[in-house]
Amino acid sequence: MSRADKIIIVLTITGLILAGIQTWDVLDKRNLVIAVLAVISWMCGAGMVTFGVTRMLLDIGRAKRTAAILESERLIHAETVASLQEELRKRQEGLAQEATRHHTEMADLKKEHQAGVEALKDMHAKNIKDARRTVINSARWGIGGPYNSDQTALLQILVDRDIEDLCASTEFFPDCYPGEKKLLTVEYFSPFSARIERRTFQEGEEIDFGKLARSSSTHT
Repeated sequence: MSRADKIIIVLTITGLILAGIQTWDVLDKRNLVIAVLAVISWMCGAGMVTFGVTRMLLDIGRAKRTAAILESERLIHAETVASLQEELRKRQEGLAQEATRHHTEMADLKKEHQAGVEALKDMHAKNIKDARRTVINSARWGIGGPYNSDQTALLQILVDRDIEDLCASTEFFPDCYPGEKKLLTVEYFSPFSARIERRTFQEGEEIDFGKLARSSSTHT
């Protein structure tokens, strides 16, 4: 209810009170015309009060309906905000899970890539080693002729293991004839000269196929 409506109601009620007092005074004096006018005035005042009260009640009803609508809108807005916040939270959780999964996949891919690189390095090193590998076709150890023993497999193992200070001695080969001077006769394929070579090593002589092959190729 507005301030103007309150003023009208107060004035109307005051007028009704005054009109009632005047009417009572007029009726008491037996002046019929004035009494009728007073009654009419009182009725007009009562009508104005009724109009004001009715308008006030209508305003109160509109205010209540407006408040109810605003409250309903507030509740709907609050539910919408809560729903949006929940959806945002779920999306953030989904993004966090996706980021974790992506990070894990990247780490796995990095490990696989690193493993592949290491495998390629190992394969490349093996290929290089195989390309430089000296293949022993025959290795005879002894004092010569029928008194030699076949040591092909043993010499191949020693060469593949890249034994340091490898030499034709009983340290690496069996001492079948103690006290006798022994020889090691080897036929091998050298990757340096790309051909089959034949060498004889005196007992105690260092076995180095790389040096022999390179020197042989230089003399050739």
